[in-house]
Amino acid sequence: MLVSDSWIKHIWKFISDNKMRMKGLKYHFQPQRENDKFIMIAFIQSEMVQWDLKRVNECRKYLQVITISCITNGSGKSFQNAI
Repeated sequence: MLVSDSWIKHIWKFISDNKMRMKGLKYHFQPQRENDKFIMIAFIQSEMVQWDLKRVNECRKYLQVITISCITNGSGKSFQNAI
């Protein structure tokens, strides 16, 4: 499973196991730049295997990034220096 072990995961499982539903506001992230993409969607569309997706997601979470623009320069053509 691609979801890390956390209290949110346990609540999600509890709700699912008990056939419950939560209603409320949902926040949807929107890419901030033209032609930007969510990192994980881009990798899923590239047909990467499950094991590699899990490793990429761990890196994405460590870097605390969501979209490709979070890790590239303003033009989107090269990666930002992390230091």
